[in-house]
Parts: sequence; C-alpha cells; structure tokens
Amino acid sequence: MRKTTRCYAAALLGALLLWGSVSPGGEDAAPRADKVSMTGEGAYSMKISPPVMSSRIYYEGSETLGRVGHEAILKRDIFHQIRKYAYLEFLRLRDEAPEGEKGKFNDEYWAGLQNEFISNERFYTQVLEEYICQLLFYNDYLISRSKDEIEEQKKALNKAFDSEYLPTLIEQMHCQTQDELEDVYKEKLESSLDEERRLFIQQTVSSSWVAYNLGTDQWVPTSHDLRRYYEKHRDEYRKEEKVRWQKMTVYFSNHPTRDEAYNKIAYMGNAVKSATDREGQESAFAKVARTDSEDMFASKGGDCGWTERGKLSSEIIDQALFSDELPIGALSRILEDDSGLSIVCVLERQREGWTPFVEVQEEIAKRIKDERLRSLKAKFEAQLAERFAVQIYKISPEERKMQFETTSRNAVSASGR
Repeated sequence: MRKTTRCYAAALLGALLLWGSVSPGGEDAAPRADKVSMTGEGAYSMKISPPVMSSRIYYEGSETLGRVGHEAILKRDIFHQIRKYAYLEFLRLRDEAPEGEKGKFNDEYWAGLQNEFISNERFYTQVLEEYICQLLFYNDYLISRSKDEIEEQKKALNKAFDSEYLPTLIEQMHCQTQDELEDVYKEKLESSLDEERRLFIQQTVSSSWVAYNLGTDQWVPTSHDLRRYYEKHRDEYRKEEKVRWQKMTVYFSNHPTRDEAYNKIAYMGNAVKSATDREGQESAFAKVARTDSEDMFASKGGDCGWTERGKLSSEIIDQALFSDELPIGALSRILEDDSGLSIVCVLERQREGWTPFVEVQEEIAKRIKDERLRSLKAKFEAQLAERFAVQIYKISPEERKMQFETTSRNAVSASGR
C-alpha cells in the first residue's frame, strides 16, 4: 500500500529527534510531573480507558464541526483528509483494473467514490476522532513549549516536508512535478498543499508529543505473561485441518455421453502416471491439467491452493482429500459428482491442532507491548480530555454531502487559521 501521512510522520520521528533539542532544562532536566507512568502490570490485564468520543456532548448545527480547547475543527480539516483517502483509493483501483476497464475511472466515477467516503458514517467518525485526539496532543504541546521552541520545530518540519515528504506526495498522487500536484489538490481534493503542509506539521508534532510523554518503555513481559496470554487467546492459534491440492476435471455437459467423459479423464490420469518418472508428478499433473482440464483451475495447472475441510461444494472430493487412504503425492481414483469426473492430488496436509507456544512467543511479546502502549496512550488522551473542553456538533451524512461542498475556504478558527 502507498505511504500515508500517518505512516510517514511516524517514520520521521527518529530522523528528526523531535524532542532532543527542546526538552525543558536540557538533558538532565527532571521529567514532567504529569508524564504518563510506564510502570505497572502486563497490558493484557490493564483496563484500556474508554475512547474520548464516548463522553462528548453533541450539539446541533454549526459552521465548524466542534472545538478542542480553543482550536476549532473546521469542516475543511476533515474533508481534506476524507477526500485524500478517497483519491488514493481511486488511484489504487485504477492501477489494479484491467486495461480494458481503466476508461471507467473518470470524473463521474471519482465523484461517486468520494461521496461514498463522505457518507460512510463509520469512516467519517474514525477520521474525526483521530483528528480530535491529534488536537488534544497538539494543544498540550503548544502550552508546554516556548514560542521560540515551537517556531524552531516548525522550521525543521517545514524543511522535512519540502525535502522528504513532498517527493513522496508527488509519487503517491501520480504526478511529475509540484505544479501538477498543486493542481490535483485544487481540482480533486478542493484543498491546497498549504493545507497538507499544516496538517503534516500538526500530525507529526502530535505523534512525537505522545512518544515524548510515554517515554521509552523498558518493560518486558515475563515468560509467565507470555504463557498466560497464549492460553487466554488459544483459539487464535488454532490450526484448522487443510490441504494444498491439485485437480483436473471433465464436465458431463461438455461431452455427448458419460463414457466419453470417462475416457478423457482416464486418459489424463494415465498421462500423468506415465510422465511422473521423467519430470515429477506435480509438474506432470500441471502440464496435463493446463492442456486438457475443463474447470477454472486449468490455467493454474490445476493448483487449487489451500482448502479447509468441509469448504468444498463437492462432498465426494472433500472426503477424498481428507482421507488417510489418499497419501500425499498420489493420484486419487476417478471421483464422480453431479457435474462431472475429477482426479485430485494432495500436495501438502496440515492436521488440526494448535501452533506451538515456542513458535509464537516473539509475536505474543510484541502484542502485549503494543496493547500496553495503546492503553497508556488512551490514558494520556483521557487526561488531556479533562483539561481541554471538547465539543462536537452533530451533522448527518446528508448534511455533510451538502455542506462540505459549500464550506467557505475563508473560515478561520480561534487560533486565526
């Protein structure tokens, strides 16, 4: 997938060493008294704070969508992001479409796609909530740093935007030059690169401020923590019985008589057996299937991939594949169902069971630490939500579709933007 602003901002943290030059009092200064504690028990037993959105009060109607502290959430802030996500999806779909279908990705298709994104309540809420949390962190940063420190950091991020992020955007939006990119933002996103730059700086600062406040977590889960997590989530590590297999098929509907269909499938099976000694059965099976098989897997050499027990529509083929009487690598007998005749070959088997604990210890350790960090971030969000008044104004999907299109680009927030 293409890089998003969020992914890039996260990657930029280490490169910029964002807080190294602005920590109050220098390297030996004491940490903030209200810094989120990294001590405590394992994340799997920590209660994650409820989302900030759950405690918000909604109001009817407004030129803005709400406020976080003294900062207004303008419709253009949210709409810029929604349209950007929609346009990236538009480009992805167009890239992956067959050549004969690329023509349908015109202005009409783009208009319909962006309306789908705007009207999607779940997506809209996700973008809005992420932006509100971003503003909570950004507000806290602004009141915690001097004006000179803030200006110094903005200069560094402006330079990073021009030298590193802008080339990424040009490639991401399928443009050749910055002027061409400006046109895309104006015509497709109804926004500007200046707006993208502002959101980039705000988002990078917010992400970095979270990292600074959470600090470096040196906590490591114990072997007991890992084992308990494994037992609690045991179903996630269950392995279903499945096989990787090949198939060749002759359909009754393609032949005048059943005997002719049978003669063809028998010929195909014999061709595989006679070629096995020379080139290996899997290769021989694939060659015969590509030439003579009549089902949808013929072009893949009869390769059907992995299949779990009970997932096939043909009960007789399912029984044959999962029978101990069919060894790996051996051809089955000719199998008959309502549609035709088939020969199958099992290439690999996975028995029902569980992935051993020793194979997933590292994955579990990462999961536990990630859950712990999410919990700490939620705790930080909850602390800031108590400090900064958050108000969200209710707006329906229908109102969004109408009002977003007519939002004044001259609207300014309480901070003057």
